[in-house]
Amino acid sequence: MLAYASQSHQRAKIFRSGWKFGQLSNNYEEPVNICYTAICLNYQLHKIMIIRTLFVFLCAAFLLPASTVYAQSVTIDNAEYRQKVLKYLASDFFITEGLGLNRAYIGQNLEQLTSELGKPVKSKRQNLLSRTRINTYQLDKQTALQVGVNKGTVKAVAVAGSVSSQYTTARGARFGMPPHEIVNYYGPNKLKNNSLLYSSLGIRFDFKNGRLQIIRVFPAKK
Repeated sequence: MLAYASQSHQRAKIFRSGWKFGQLSNNYEEPVNICYTAICLNYQLHKIMIIRTLFVFLCAAFLLPASTVYAQSVTIDNAEYRQKVLKYLASDFFITEGLGLNRAYIGQNLEQLTSELGKPVKSKRQNLLSRTRINTYQLDKQTALQVGVNKGTVKAVAVAGSVSSQYTTARGARFGMPPHEIVNYYGPNKLKNNSLLYSSLGIRFDFKNGRLQIIRVFPAKK
């Protein structure tokens, strides 16, 4: 009886202190709500990461073919340009001092010259007393070639061209250039009889109306 009375007294004291039903359960619901919020936030973050990953994958899927096509086009363009450069370098557009052209050069025999250029469009003696024959060839519409042949061997080469001729010397002199530009390529010299002579190199530049018209090549003099 005393124990029962003591328990009743404690219950009355608790009720008087304002305790209400459900107060204890609310203390447990608060951490539950926090955990639920954290789970939702974590889910949203994972969702955002998945969306970003898909976006990056789709961009790569669309951009990779385009970049591949561009790279292929650049490679093709570079290959075509390389072929053009090699073709130009392999062509016979360069006049070498003391030597001539690839197809007509100092020391070449007449058979080789004929094999490279065919029959000349014109052939004549240099003069009545000379044994040297001057063979003329038409290289293209803007360029003509004269070759001096003596005893079956090429002794001299002369190339005449207009401003639009593709032929140049190995150092870069072009037809139509004035004398001062030739001097820039070949060094100081004085114009004599409308010509610039470089005996040590085996080349002479002939001018007409102040412009380069003929390039003559012969064995260099040491």
